Amino acid sequence: MDWLYSQSPILQAAFFLVTGAHLGPLWFIPMVVLFYLCAPIIKYLLCKRWLLPVFIVCLPVAIYVGRPKLNTDVLQSFIFFLPAYLFGVLLASHASWISRLTSMQLYVLTVLWFVGAYWLYQSIPYDYSYDLPLKLLLSFLVFVWCHKFLDGDVPVLAYIANASFCVFFIHGYFIAAIRMLYSSGKITVSGLWATFIVAVLVSLACVIVYYLVKKVLGRNSRYFIGS
Repeated sequence: MDWLYSQSPILQAAFFLVTGAHLGPLWFIPMVVLFYLCAPIIKYLLCKRWLLPVFIVCLPVAIYVGRPKLNTDVLQSFIFFLPAYLFGVLLASHASWISRLTSMQLYVLTVLWFVGAYWLYQSIPYDYSYDLPLKLLLSFLVFVWCHKFLDGDVPVLAYIANASFCVFFIHGYFIAAIRMLYSSGKITVSGLWATFIVAVLVSLACVIVYYLVKKVLGRNSRYFIGS
């Protein structure tokens, strides 16, 4: 980054605004702008029933391109997350068809996913490339579970959904703190269960922060935590 700091303040500001690199979570903003710009094209593809073929093409491309290091490349981030966005549109537009899965089929698919994910994560080093399709399958299962069994007013889930933007923006700071504890040797537990526990604790901490900030700042909280 030395080259950047040697530039004029205007160029530095422009770089940070375009990439979101001045604050960790803000890498998401420039990328999501590209999705908004592409929304008319995606809507057109959906109406023409071309969205599924486009998704099938985009997924291997995203796996090959991979996720950019530290999320500093906006275009690469867009290419990597495009299949996830398209997959979400497909799920939402075919919800009635997806809900035809029987409970037994859903149970079997869920067990197979957990077995496969456990084997994969234990067998080879973590990589975003294989993690992407795995997470897409997980999102499919979560979508179907919620559509079949939680298709109604669930206050707890509604509250977590309202806090989700805040969770995205601040979760990295809690994870960074945990990584520092790991590096210092103060935490020695590792493995899949440790990952699960960390995910639950970080999510809970973020929701608590959301609650406290909302209590103190009310509607003005969106300027600090995004929601």
